[in-house]
Amino acid sequence: MKKSSLYSLFTSVILLLPVIAYAATPINIYVIPDYLKTSESTEKALVVTSLEEARKLLNKRDDLTSKSIINILFASGVHRGDAVAWNLDLNGAQVNFSPIENSAGAVIFDGKGSRLATFFTVRIPKKNGESLTNSNLHFKNFTIRNYCQGINLAGNSHTSRFADLENNSIKQIKFLNIGSKFDPLVEENKP
Repeated sequence: MKKSSLYSLFTSVILLLPVIAYAATPINIYVIPDYLKTSESTEKALVVTSLEEARKLLNKRDDLTSKSIINILFASGVHRGDAVAWNLDLNGAQVNFSPIENSAGAVIFDGKGSRLATFFTVRIPKKNGESLTNSNLHFKNFTIRNYCQGINLAGNSHTSRFADLENNSIKQIKFLNIGSKFDPLVEENKP
């Protein structure tokens, strides 16, 4: 191999390394309802107690791109009253919602005590009636129970009405006791 070709190859690899490292490093946010905020591990990992706190944390970031991968990982057990209106423009970043890998027990979101009737509502920010970006949300392997609605993926009102929702997926989610009969905001359904 010629010296100039080797130099060119070496330069290309060096220039690509930051891109490869950036794309391969996911942002992990752990949702642990009974987590103590005083724990030292807060500095080492992003730990929050609810989906709403995770949303607020991501809302402060301005470095997300369509290449970003965000994992919102749930501790096993029952998450009571957790609900969120997801109204973030994350520039098409992929957001995965799933249990912490190898955690013991199931993850259950229970609407009893919730301030919202829907567990997860997606509302993509718009400008002039058009979504700023497509949502790229992936829900996997947990249970949603005791809500009026489970997951509400709200679309656009323009011609390609659901184009902003085509990148989303819902897999291995159990929906139990969903409907107005189980609405957590109705007085007789409150704990």
